[in-house]
Amino acid sequence: MSILLNSFPTKINGCAIHTDFRVMIQYEKLIKNDNLSEEQKINIALNRFYIEKPDNMEKAIKGLNWFYQCGRTEKTSKCNGRNVIAYDFTQDDYMIYSAFYQSYYIDLENTYMHWWKFSSLLLSLPKDTLFMEIVGYRVADTSDMPKKMKAFYDKQKKLYAVNKNHKRKYMTLEERDAAFQAEMDKKFQRVMLRNKKERN
Repeated sequence: MSILLNSFPTKINGCAIHTDFRVMIQYEKLIKNDNLSEEQKINIALNRFYIEKPDNMEKAIKGLNWFYQCGRTEKTSKCNGRNVIAYDFTQDDYMIYSAFYQSYYIDLENTYMHWWKFSSLLLSLPKDTLFMEIVGYRVADTSDMPKKMKAFYDKQKKLYAVNKNHKRKYMTLEERDAAFQAEMDKKFQRVMLRNKKERN
């Protein structure tokens, strides 16, 4: 699906949905909540996302994840094994807010914005914003840097690290979103399989 040729979706499988970027940020935070079971996460996520909830839960879940990934279904390239997270909506909220205002004159506090539009603008933020500068520190490969430069970058990496106790492979912004969506697919499939077994 091309966003240059088609309007941003407001329905999935004929069911109306909440499209504001805040809903998807809440969805991401919800999935990371270790105090809830997978089934609780699914029910809360679907109730927040769908205005008209589909009868078929499996299709509802797939539709939610398709929307979260902005309609992209292609596979991403493998990561190179470094333990870095590019960004986090909770930790980086102030920087993301200011980056949107600095770059696009958009006040996110008072703005409704479709998730797909928000994601596109987020990925295209210029390097002169503090947010993208810090993302650059986080994902930079310092292995071939001169000694002084490497020391500086290593210091910045430690200073701005996301979730220091949580290990994940290095990801670009695009790979991060795709990996998150794949993780959710696996969790939802386990729940669906368990529900199917219980019904039988």
